[in-house]
Amino acid sequence: MASVYGFLTCLLLLLWNTNPAFGLSRTQAGRQPSPRAENLRPRRDVWANYQAMYPTAATSGAHQHNIYGTSANFSIFNVLDFGAVGDGKTDDFKAFQNALNAAATGGIVFVPPGQFAFLQNSTLTVPRGATLQGTYSTVPSHGVHDGSKPDVGSVLLPSGGRGSEDGCFIELSEDTTVAGLTIFYPDQLPQQVPQPYPWSLCLHGNNAAVTDIECLNCWNAVRAVAAARHYIARIQGQPINTGIYVDETYDIGRVEDVHWNPWYASDVTFMSWQLLHGRAFVFARTDWEYVLNTFAFGYAIGYHFIASKEGSCNGNFLGIG
Repeated sequence: MASVYGFLTCLLLLLWNTNPAFGLSRTQAGRQPSPRAENLRPRRDVWANYQAMYPTAATSGAHQHNIYGTSANFSIFNVLDFGAVGDGKTDDFKAFQNALNAAATGGIVFVPPGQFAFLQNSTLTVPRGATLQGTYSTVPSHGVHDGSKPDVGSVLLPSGGRGSEDGCFIELSEDTTVAGLTIFYPDQLPQQVPQPYPWSLCLHGNNAAVTDIECLNCWNAVRAVAAARHYIARIQGQPINTGIYVDETYDIGRVEDVHWNPWYASDVTFMSWQLLHGRAFVFARTDWEYVLNTFAFGYAIGYHFIASKEGSCNGNFLGIG
């Protein structure tokens, strides 16, 4: 009965505030809405101004976007406008790097749905203040045990550098972010002995962040060295050799909600290296690393605490599996 009275009370209050037949509204009676309530309301004026300034923003197809920007210091750049194709065959490295260079003053480089190939052993450099943003607002997952390529969302397909773990596919400098992407190595087949590749994501500089990334079959996934206050969150996949490596971090770094599991390949030929040599999380010198809700399955070592020439780790580790 109490729940019925509660429902009727809420209904009457709603009618009182919205229907003139039930009397004066709170505003009409002289009681102004709170600033918080006002902030939660849709800002029709802002959206109208945005549509007037950038009429193609809400109407263009995925391959027809223009470059949008409110000023020299904040812009949104679509990689397609810089020549990216996203067909899984054409090398899109130059298009991506040119878009990132355009965002160097502080902008967002948007990666629409597609399979973007990177055929050379080259490093994408995210300049200070820029964000490389894919379509995902939460970490994606793809089931491609048959060796096919992920075909949903923003998918990056690096194939250069096979046979060596030197270098990096994407390098983040200070105050940069990479988010909402899948990284998949098309030549790393699930029934074959896995081969080394350069690191997928390298963080160098303060406040670099990687979030909502699927490293489906990376050799080495995320490397944070000399990256104070790094933020690594909502990452999942099956890195084969090393999942996350942290060193030379002299101000608090954070690793949250990272899940490594053999979703891509469980074939014994593929898994042998991972089971005998793979390390999911490696921590060297880091001063008060905060690690929360992390998980690893199918590795020789789940959490490896080592001493590099810079020293060893201290931190807070909660919810590790």
